Amino acid sequence: MLYPALVVWAGICALQDASQKRIANSLTFPCMAVALGYLLIRGETLTGASPSQAITAISVVFLLLLPGYMLGRTGAGDIKMMLGLALASDALHVLICIVIAGVGVGIWALLSARVWSFIPVNMKTFMQYMAPGGNDGIPYAPFLFLGFCFASGWIGLL
Repeated sequence: MLYPALVVWAGICALQDASQKRIANSLTFPCMAVALGYLLIRGETLTGASPSQAITAISVVFLLLLPGYMLGRTGAGDIKMMLGLALASDALHVLICIVIAGVGVGIWALLSARVWSFIPVNMKTFMQYMAPGGNDGIPYAPFLFLGFCFASGWIGLL
């Protein structure tokens, strides 16, 4: 299982989204290519799931995130990030990741105005798009990262 590499990759995506409000194709496409190649060559995902579980995970990504994209609530980078994770894992990882991310966004929406003043200035500057009251909404990848960390830890304990 290659959880550490996936967690590092998801963290890099999250940092880029928090600082630039975008996730570069140069981050998402290589992950998808490696995960797909591994799946085709080894017959399992990077986390050891079957190809059918990866296909189910991809379906979950499209089912849950595509409507948000069509409504302008989810970015294309977020979907590509989740497709990379779907190819690398399974539907349970993806589902937990998306649910925890949704809960995280809700908590951030409620608490960010109070918490933001305690964050160091240089960190605020780096993750400027996480600031409360932004017109375009907040980046989603940092919360997807937290969701993937939670899913990886929780599923690893089962």
